[in-house]
Amino acid sequence: MSAQTAGTLDKLMGQTRTGTEGSFAEAVHAGEKNEPIRERAQGLFQRTRERAVELEGEFEGYVREHPVKSVLLATAVGAGVGLLVGVLLGRRS
Repeated sequence: MSAQTAGTLDKLMGQTRTGTEGSFAEAVHAGEKNEPIRERAQGLFQRTRERAVELEGEFEGYVREHPVKSVLLATAVGAGVGLLVGVLLGRRS
């Protein structure tokens, strides 16, 4: 959208400045300016999602191959977190 078109739309829509930030044309320009940032963020999100799916598959495979070890590890982590939370809450009293 060109600045002229945005300016015309601004006038047609009866937009007025309210003392905050700019006009409709400025908002359109800012949106166009931020497009590369939006595209980069979407790419990062997509790669992160794909990596999370890969890790999920690896994790599931490990648990299937080592069920006892996985349960013992999960129990130890849970006990450690519980102990830490208990100590921290005990200090507040």
